[in-house]
Amino acid sequence: MPELPEVENVKIQLNKKLQDLRFQLMAVEWVGKPLRKSPSAQEFHSLLGQKLLGVSRRAKYLLFRFETSILLNSLGMSGSWKANPQSTVLHDHFVFKFKNTNSDFLKLVYNDPRRFGFFEIHKTWQHLESAKNLGPEPLESEPAFLQKHLQKFFKAKTQNVKSALMNPLAVVGVGNIYASEILFHAGIRPQKNAGRLKSKQVQRLVQSLQSVLREAVDRGGSTIRDFKSLDSILGNYQDQHFVYGRASKPCRICGSPIRKTVQAGRSTFWCQHCQK
Repeated sequence: MPELPEVENVKIQLNKKLQDLRFQLMAVEWVGKPLRKSPSAQEFHSLLGQKLLGVSRRAKYLLFRFETSILLNSLGMSGSWKANPQSTVLHDHFVFKFKNTNSDFLKLVYNDPRRFGFFEIHKTWQHLESAKNLGPEPLESEPAFLQKHLQKFFKAKTQNVKSALMNPLAVVGVGNIYASEILFHAGIRPQKNAGRLKSKQVQRLVQSLQSVLREAVDRGGSTIRDFKSLDSILGNYQDQHFVYGRASKPCRICGSPIRKTVQAGRSTFWCQHCQK
């Protein structure tokens, strides 16, 4: 599933296509199989004629900001967007057609082979049920604030730190890939009890959290299986992974074999020597 860096890259690239913010939504077309969850035709039609003011991100969600409504999109496991394709293809689901005052046209097509992605339409941010009660944005928060927040969040936790870090109430956007990478760079073993982290360890965790996510954004995210950014652009941060997906391979720092285990049903990777 795309995590914060991947969704951030989709947001950035969509906004590049929307530099002219005078685009109005003219039509929404349904193609292919329906998604498991999406607005009705009547709800989508309520967006017609509205200007698209831009695309933002909250956690792992894309927010298409129209004049009086917000269209929320989750990419699910395999969702992606294309701009101005010549024709629709297998697994395309929605075609959004825009036109601006210069009679320029823009077509955005949503594709999702596994169909776990979804859309919601809301009037205001306060009505976004999918994005309520989330933790802070790790790249938009001051390190001191994040450290204080995480220390408080971890304090009463008896679960391992990797699972706690992936909890969207801790911080948003961190999934299985980046949790393993962040903990490696922080020198913290993923099995460690989150409630037993000391202040200096949480400080290192915050530093690693922000630096890893920023570098991943700069490199277009990680393309492991399904992720493609706008127009099928692939990320390359996976080439920089220190532990994720590298079981039995030598650690890039100490040469020890990277270990793998399963936590809460998800694969976890770590270095026994570098992570205490």
